[in-house]
Amino acid sequence: MVGGITEMPGLIIHPGQIWLVAEPVDMRRGIDGLSMIVQQALAHSPCAGSAFVFSNRAGNRIKVLRWDGTGYGYVIAACMRDGLSGQSRVSAVLY
Repeated sequence: MVGGITEMPGLIIHPGQIWLVAEPVDMRRGIDGLSMIVQQALAHSPCAGSAFVFSNRAGNRIKVLRWDGTGYGYVIAACMRDGLSGQSRVSAVLY
């Protein structure tokens, strides 16, 4: 852990660019739905090596979509606040 941030080696390895999608998205969308947003709304190819970061309306969940040349790297992260201590923690799942 560095400065309160947990390191996740291999999460995004040298993406060409990192795009933050400004509009909130429905977190029920999967790889196909997020790829469609990248193609239609951003006019980019989801297979170009860039990482695309999506968040929900509440801003407490993100999804990261990235093509690594062999398949999509897909990360879901959630930020949750502990009701007792008031501290936030982040948990992530790699696909």
